[in-house]
Amino acid sequence: MKLKEKRILIIILPLIMLICFLAWQLKVNFPMIDIESSGGVWDVRDIDFSLSGAKLIGDIEYVAYELLTPEEFASKEHISIGKIPGGTNYSTCRINILAPEGNHAFSRIAPDYASRVFVNGELLGNAGEPSDSKETAVLGERLYYFTAQPVNGIIEIVVQSSNYAHRDTSSQVGWQMNSENEMSRWVMGYTASSVLAMGFLLLLFIVHMLLFLSLPSYRANLWLALLCFIWALRVGCTGFKILLALLPIMPWTAAFRIEYLTIPATILLLTLAYHQLFPGVLQKGFRIAAWCASYALVALYLFTDTLFMSRTILYTEIIAILAIVYVLVQLAMKLRKPNTEQRVIIFGLGVVFLGLITDTLFYNLYSVTNTIMLAPVAEYVFVAFSMFQMTALFFGTMREIAAAKEREQALVAENAALMIQTERAQELLQRVESSPEQFLSLGPLILDIVSLQAFIDGADLQLRQKEFSVLHLLAQNEGETMSAEFLYEKVWGQPMIGNKSALQSIISRLRKKIEHAGYNISVKRGEGYYFEKN
Repeated sequence: MKLKEKRILIIILPLIMLICFLAWQLKVNFPMIDIESSGGVWDVRDIDFSLSGAKLIGDIEYVAYELLTPEEFASKEHISIGKIPGGTNYSTCRINILAPEGNHAFSRIAPDYASRVFVNGELLGNAGEPSDSKETAVLGERLYYFTAQPVNGIIEIVVQSSNYAHRDTSSQVGWQMNSENEMSRWVMGYTASSVLAMGFLLLLFIVHMLLFLSLPSYRANLWLALLCFIWALRVGCTGFKILLALLPIMPWTAAFRIEYLTIPATILLLTLAYHQLFPGVLQKGFRIAAWCASYALVALYLFTDTLFMSRTILYTEIIAILAIVYVLVQLAMKLRKPNTEQRVIIFGLGVVFLGLITDTLFYNLYSVTNTIMLAPVAEYVFVAFSMFQMTALFFGTMREIAAAKEREQALVAENAALMIQTERAQELLQRVESSPEQFLSLGPLILDIVSLQAFIDGADLQLRQKEFSVLHLLAQNEGETMSAEFLYEKVWGQPMIGNKSALQSIISRLRKKIEHAGYNISVKRGEGYYFEKN
């Protein structure tokens, strides 16, 4: 890599990290304190919402296996307090918040995978249609975002929910509460961050496609373009699910499948790309195993139900992590002196490895890790990875294009030279036909006795006078052995007195020049040299 390109990389790579970090901060730069419930009631009257928001956690009031309105819930004699047991397919819960007077903003991604929310006794809205039957339940997710004022000092949120789609049943808590201005700022920041991530990935998709179209033989650009496009879809199908907002007719299950399909697609496309970028590094057995596993997982996530999918995702992520570890180990073992581009690509792969780790932790150990916001990290980690790869491949593609142009120019020059040679060969044959006594013709080898020139297929061998004389003597007496002394005396015009090196040197050069014509100058030990056809 040229020094100029290295300097550009030194500037670009930290800039990529800074851009991704700042965009990620739009999501997580939101002070929040956890508020535990007491007997199913949250008291936020002492919270200063000008300094931080509140996240409602802890035990909750609920009635399992019933979908109740606020009035029906209030009339129940037996209300459980705690965490809703895992595997509960449908339930109703109530969140009572002791809050100071004034407007308060709330937000939360819809709990479970079908829900209906009431605030202070009034219906707020639905995400899908919760039901006591799997057949009649309609899956759906959305961002609940609303403002409410306390009635008699209490804000009441009642949630009906059902889950027939996923292995985990939501705890129903996790509502975020803040002042209206701060919550609006956070929602806008979170949305903007996701939009930026999608925009970055779609831009990288376009750049890689343009690079691929400029040099179709360099298919690594195509594989990484598809990877960026798939991850752009994934960003739109997670978090606030921007893609569902943009395409209301898109089924929830389609978004869910896109999210899960991202992982086997990543394994497949990275294997294809790295096989071209690092030829000989990924063993054939690993490539076949990675492709077979990817295709099998793609089929699994296309045709099985979402509940089964949710139970297998951990194993899929473990397969992806192990595959990336294997690639990193192989690169470390076989690339003794990687160039700057290769280092950038390897670093990018390490970055996406960290992204998969955080993704796995978030979706499989959420109760432990949810406070550090790992899911937003994963998408921007992948944005950074894609930018690293694009930067490295941009320089690689430009060099491949330059090399292709050089090869094309060399081919044009070679064709031009071949045409000139063909014309000269035709001219030579015409001269041989018109003056045969001037030439000695031996197939493609022609000797011009007048001009002392030798040609093979019309190309001048550029022989010196003594080289031509030695070749002429041997060629016109094809098959006849001539002693070194005889040849020397004929060509040099004087006896050879122990000085064989000059003749041997000429014979050696002549052998190299006439071998393509199918002739050779052979030697008989103790007798001399003779000219023969191979």
